[in-house]
Formats: sequence, C-alpha cells, structure tokens
Amino acid sequence: MHTYGQRLKVFAWVILFTVVSVDGWAEDHHLTADQLREANAIATTIWSPFCPGRTLTSCTSRKAAEWRKEIRTWVADDMSADDIRRHLQARVPHFDMETYPRSMFLSRSLAAGACGAAILLVGLVFFVRRQSTPTDEEELLTPSPSHARRQLEVELLALNN
Repeated sequence: MHTYGQRLKVFAWVILFTVVSVDGWAEDHHLTADQLREANAIATTIWSPFCPGRTLTSCTSRKAAEWRKEIRTWVADDMSADDIRRHLQARVPHFDMETYPRSMFLSRSLAAGACGAAILLVGLVFFVRRQSTPTDEEELLTPSPSHARRQLEVELLALNN
C-alpha cells in the first residue's frame, strides 16, 4: 500500500512533468505542423555526438535537446536542411554526423558475440560434467575398483586359510 506521502510525491512529479511538457510545447507552438515534421526529420537523420550510436532525436543528452531546439528555431527562420547540417557540423568538426559510427557497431557486436560464446561454453562444460558425473545411486550400485580389489584379496585369503 502507498502512504499518503508517497502519493503526494507521485502527484508532485506528475504536475512537474506536465509543466515541463507544456513549457516545451509553448516554445514550439509557433511552428506549423510541416515545420515540426521537417525539424524532426532533420534531427532524425543526424547522428548525435553526445550519445554514440544514436540520432539527435533518440539522444537524451541536454546538449542534444538544445540542438533539437535550435533546429526548430532555424526551421522556423526558413534555414535549409543542408545549412542546418553544415552549421551543426561546424561545431564538431571531428565527428561525422552523416554516417553511422560503424566502429561502435563493430565493437558492440564483437562484445555481444564474445559474451554469448562464453555463456554457451560455460553451459556446455556444466552439461558435460553433469552427464559424466555418476549419481549417488550409480555409485552405490557400482563398486569402486579399489573396493573390488580389497574384497577380492579378502576372499583369496579366506580360501587359502
């Protein structure tokens, strides 16, 4: 059960989120639907220098949010998509915002493959050991070689006496 204080905290967070959302809408409400679509299309095609492997649209960084806001402002000012890309690229000349960072994809793929192979290997070793280890019942039914040898020696001594 939730206490009154917990419910109040949740309510406060909902109010805060609503105010922040309305504030974001207030900044964009002067854009037409076509301008918003164009700004989102531009942000979707630019790789974020703040979140490797993500576009500006999917990056949760504050800097990415600032860039998205600037893109909307520039679209409202009728700046072309190419000019917007050039302007943003000039800020980070060492980063290629147009092509997917393949090195990151390759390193993530190799790491995932290595982890998967390690898990399979550990599972295989566990399975083989489990199959080759006799159970307690099997050990009781099958005497060990040293036990059988001692029993044989005892029987031979008994026959010789």
